[in-house]
Amino acid sequence: MRICTNCGRAYSRRDLYCPYCGRTPHRLGRVCAKGHHNPHDATFCAVCGSQNLSELAPPVPLWRRLLLIFCIIGSLAMLWFIFPVLLSSVLSLIAMMIRGSLRVICLAVAFILIPFAVTLFLPKHIGKYIRKVLFTLIRCCLRLIRLAITSLWRIIAYLASWAGGTGASSQRGRR
Repeated sequence: MRICTNCGRAYSRRDLYCPYCGRTPHRLGRVCAKGHHNPHDATFCAVCGSQNLSELAPPVPLWRRLLLIFCIIGSLAMLWFIFPVLLSSVLSLIAMMIRGSLRVICLAVAFILIPFAVTLFLPKHIGKYIRKVLFTLIRCCLRLIRLAITSLWRIIAYLASWAGGTGASSQRGRR
């Protein structure tokens, strides 16, 4: 998906021209009617000699480039710094939920919904990417929680069978 820097609308990457204003992206250069790419300052097509070259859309503004860099760094920071905090807090929330606290359930729901609500205010393609990262983090957390619970259950079952086995063998030895 591309966003035209002239009219601001989104269109497919396969299209050479913006379907709304008819301009080509600045980095592609000027394109003739047959689809030949030419330099930005060309007057004629270098392949077929046509004078019908497309108009160039303005280059991507600096603020949009900085916003993209900021979003990439922010998502990497979320992965690097927030994931361990999220994982530890989810595990502590599960430990508290075992005690039956409704306040903790509300906190967990808010902890999940607030980042998704924040992504609604970002541009559509950036918010979609961050939501995808958040869904992946939540899925990983839930898998780790399931793994921890099943491992804990197996350890408890093993200890219960071991304690039951030693108790039964010790009683047989006494008879």
